[in-house]
Amino acid sequence: MTVKNIVQALEKLILLHKSLIQISKNKTGVIIKGSAEELQSILKEENKHIQAIKKLESDMLLNAKDFLLSNNFTGEPTITATINLANKQDKETLSILKIELESLIKDLQEQNQLNQELLEQSLYFVNLSLDLLNPNIDSFNYGRQEEEKDLDLATKGRSLFDSKV
Repeated sequence: MTVKNIVQALEKLILLHKSLIQISKNKTGVIIKGSAEELQSILKEENKHIQAIKKLESDMLLNAKDFLLSNNFTGEPTITATINLANKQDKETLSILKIELESLIKDLQEQNQLNQELLEQSLYFVNLSLDLLNPNIDSFNYGRQEEEKDLDLATKGRSLFDSKV
């Protein structure tokens, strides 16, 4: 078994991650703009990419297992283990692809963190706006309960007929 299939899978993963980063950047603009419909379509596209990435990762893992087993490796299949057992040329190619993929994953995490913060701020703003539009009902009745208490105290000490008059 050769490393060729693993290299091809890594190259495809890199392309998908680059595309996913672009989608995530587009999502940032849509979140700022506040368009729920556009956000919905971006999320669908993002899910398609995620499914494709999962499939590629699964295929790559199977290829890595086969390669490692063919080289009498019994540990957990990783890219690092594959790099260690590959020939010199494949080692270099795999190392470069691994570094590039790690960098893209880091960029994607940062972009997703930004999107999450923007969504939290948007939700906070929406909740604040709703609170301003629908104030607490108790705030409309300020003082009324106090007036009722004062009336109750004033009438408890008196009867309907004032006998002292």
